[in-house]
Amino acid sequence: MNGDSEGRFEVADLTERHTASIRETVPVSEASEFLSHSLPELWGEVRDQKRRVLAPPFVRYHGVVDGELDIEAGIMISKPPQGRGRVRASQLPGGEAATTWHEGGYETLGATRQALQDWIEHEGLEPVAPHWEVYWTNAGSTDDQSKWRTQLVWPVRRPPEDALE
Repeated sequence: MNGDSEGRFEVADLTERHTASIRETVPVSEASEFLSHSLPELWGEVRDQKRRVLAPPFVRYHGVVDGELDIEAGIMISKPPQGRGRVRASQLPGGEAATTWHEGGYETLGATRQALQDWIEHEGLEPVAPHWEVYWTNAGSTDDQSKWRTQLVWPVRRPPEDALE
């Protein structure tokens, strides 16, 4: 983690959000290429369907098997889109989620993700759904990576009280 984001973890109560998204399974090495094609396509559909954007783009990670990444690129919007082409209506879940911020380039994002995962375990929480990242800074608009801000979100649940005894 970089900057003043280090060590700032919390559990937030999220509201379920409608999204327009594209989900595919791609080789891990092709994730950036997938995003470079998917995000402009999503922005075009959201604009064409006149949906109000609620937050910057996100990427949700559904898992990795044998070097293949199940990845979803999306945009949180005011109401579900009509599915067209590769764009589908989806949702980000509501409920409790562990969150933190990463400041800096994407090459160190993995360390922040691991720190969040460690914190979840330390707090006795259980990850329950795929995690995602919200890209609050458009990396294409500034070369100064120290200004890039990414929010990491990992849905969690608390163990039942009797499980703690």
